[in-house]
Amino acid sequence: MGAGFCHCWSEYLQATGYQGAALYQNQPAVTDGALITAGATAPIEFAFEIFKKLEVYTAAMLEAWYGLYKTGDPKYFYSAQQLGAGANMSA
Repeated sequence: MGAGFCHCWSEYLQATGYQGAALYQNQPAVTDGALITAGATAPIEFAFEIFKKLEVYTAAMLEAWYGLYKTGDPKYFYSAQQLGAGANMSA
């Protein structure tokens, strides 16, 4: 996650006077301990981080879930079915 994000955010944050700019991470979603945050345009990445933290899926299933909802590519659905939990892909 994070590929393709604009590198101009540091300039924007500096221009706005944002005091936390030194801590800013240019990622769609960030986890730090129990805190998970994401931008408004990253609901799938936000859910991914939550599911990962809560251990809702195995790592392989989580990757299949993310791939399916991020790309819509049916290969991820079939991958999830092979992992034995195709019925849980609606989470």
